[in-house]
Amino acid sequence: LVWTDLRAANFVLMQGSGGVKAIDLESAVPMNEKPVDCTPEVTPPEVASLYVQGRLTQATVAPSYDVWSLGI
Repeated sequence: LVWTDLRAANFVLMQGSGGVKAIDLESAVPMNEKPVDCTPEVTPPEVASLYVQGRLTQATVAPSYDVWSLGI
Protein backbone atom coordinates (compact mmCIF):
# COMPACT_ATOMS: atom_id res chain seq x y z
CA LEU A 1 0.00 0.00 0.00
CA VAL A 2 0.96 3.61 -0.54
CA TRP A 3 -0.06 5.66 2.47
CA THR A 4 -0.25 9.03 0.62
CA ASP A 5 -0.27 10.89 3.95
CA LEU A 6 2.99 9.72 5.49
CA ARG A 7 4.17 12.24 8.09
CA ALA A 8 5.52 12.28 11.62
CA ALA A 9 2.18 13.41 13.08
CA ASN A 10 0.64 10.12 11.94
CA PHE A 11 2.77 8.04 14.31
CA VAL A 12 1.70 7.72 17.93
CA LEU A 13 3.88 6.44 20.78
CA MET A 14 1.99 3.94 22.92
CA GLN A 15 2.32 4.52 26.66
CA GLY A 16 3.55 1.56 28.65
CA SER A 17 4.67 -0.66 25.79
CA GLY A 18 6.77 2.01 24.09
CA GLY A 19 5.44 0.79 20.77
CA VAL A 20 4.61 2.97 17.81
CA LYS A 21 1.25 2.93 16.09
CA ALA A 22 0.46 4.35 12.64
CA ILE A 23 -2.79 6.31 12.34
CA ASP A 24 -4.79 8.14 9.65
CA LEU A 25 -4.61 5.41 7.02
CA GLU A 26 -7.94 6.07 5.29
CA SER A 27 -6.23 7.41 2.16
CA ALA A 28 -3.88 4.41 1.75
CA VAL A 29 -4.29 2.68 -1.61
CA PRO A 30 -2.56 -0.18 -3.45
CA MET A 31 0.39 0.77 -5.67
CA ASN A 32 -0.53 1.97 -9.15
CA GLU A 33 -4.09 2.83 -8.08
CA LYS A 34 -5.61 6.30 -8.18
CA PRO A 35 -5.22 8.55 -5.12
CA VAL A 36 -8.36 8.70 -2.98
CA ASP A 37 -8.10 12.24 -1.73
CA CYS A 38 -5.70 14.90 -2.88
CA THR A 39 -5.24 18.58 -3.56
CA PRO A 40 -2.36 20.20 -5.43
CA GLU A 41 -0.99 21.74 -2.23
CA VAL A 42 -0.33 18.39 -0.54
CA THR A 43 0.57 16.02 -3.37
CA PRO A 44 3.84 15.34 -5.18
CA PRO A 45 4.52 17.64 -8.13
CA GLU A 46 3.74 14.98 -10.74
CA VAL A 47 0.25 14.44 -9.27
CA ALA A 48 -0.36 18.16 -8.67
CA SER A 49 0.48 18.85 -12.30
CA LEU A 50 -2.17 16.40 -13.49
CA TYR A 51 -4.64 17.88 -11.00
CA VAL A 52 -4.28 21.46 -12.27
CA GLN A 53 -4.46 20.24 -15.89
CA GLY A 54 -7.79 18.54 -15.14
CA ARG A 55 -6.25 15.10 -15.70
CA LEU A 56 -6.26 13.77 -12.13
CA THR A 57 -7.94 10.58 -13.36
CA GLN A 58 -4.61 9.71 -14.99
CA ALA A 59 -2.70 9.89 -11.69
CA THR A 60 -1.54 6.74 -9.93
CA VAL A 61 0.40 6.32 -6.70
CA ALA A 62 3.83 4.82 -6.17
CA PRO A 63 6.19 4.55 -3.18
CA SER A 64 7.75 7.86 -4.27
CA TYR A 65 4.47 9.51 -3.19
CA ASP A 66 5.17 8.51 0.42
CA VAL A 67 8.81 9.58 0.21
CA TRP A 68 7.67 13.02 -0.99
CA SER A 69 5.01 13.21 1.76
CA LEU A 70 7.48 12.41 4.52
CA GLY A 71 10.04 14.85 3.14
CA ILE A 72 7.61 17.72 2.85
